[in-house]
Amino acid sequence: MLQINSVAAGNAINWYQCGWKIFSMDKLNWVLMTLVFFVIVFALGFIPLLGMIAVYLLLPLLQAGMISAADKAGRGEPIDVGDLFIVFKMKEKRNTLLALGGIMLATVVAVMVFSLPFIGGGVPIDMSETPTDGTAVLPVMGAGGLLFAVTAGLLMAMMFFYAPVLVILRDMGAVDAIKTSFAGTWKNGLPFVIFMLVYIALSVVAAIPFGLGFLILLPVVVAASYCSYKDIFA
Repeated sequence: MLQINSVAAGNAINWYQCGWKIFSMDKLNWVLMTLVFFVIVFALGFIPLLGMIAVYLLLPLLQAGMISAADKAGRGEPIDVGDLFIVFKMKEKRNTLLALGGIMLATVVAVMVFSLPFIGGGVPIDMSETPTDGTAVLPVMGAGGLLFAVTAGLLMAMMFFYAPVLVILRDMGAVDAIKTSFAGTWKNGLPFVIFMLVYIALSVVAAIPFGLGFLILLPVVVAASYCSYKDIFA
């Protein structure tokens, strides 16, 4: 049975240090892998509706590929860009991760539907370049809506944060991986929140040079999440 450890809040910083160490072992391949990842996601983003669906379905597979690379690097094995697609060759795990992506998509849609009652009123914005009277109303969310959005986002993060790594490295089914991910983050709420806050701060910095910093930040965060998985799950 998988044991879930309760770790100290300061371990969140250790995870980033561990993630940086893994990234530093082969910076070039990590950056190239991340570049391919972003190209795929952005290309699919140009396809209306179906592209968004494809992104959610493929995201766990691509994430699992990067986690697999982090696992290899952590064991001292060489990595390459092809590791990003390694799960595509594993039929059972590929199907499980596709199911995971489907559950993620359904969860996002459900959250959007339930958030509709919180959207009301609006503020006028300048739309002078549109063929109207030059104004439009932008829907705004009240305090209740903001609280709902933050809570829903946090719960989703807890559900799916460790799910791909539990599928690829622990052979779990999609539902079991989601439940175990939630249990792991719930038991380690403070280090998880610190980890996410550090990520948000680093994202602001990474976005400054035309977003190029994410070519470094994403693999470091993926590797850091792998390090946290090793720390929490035994």
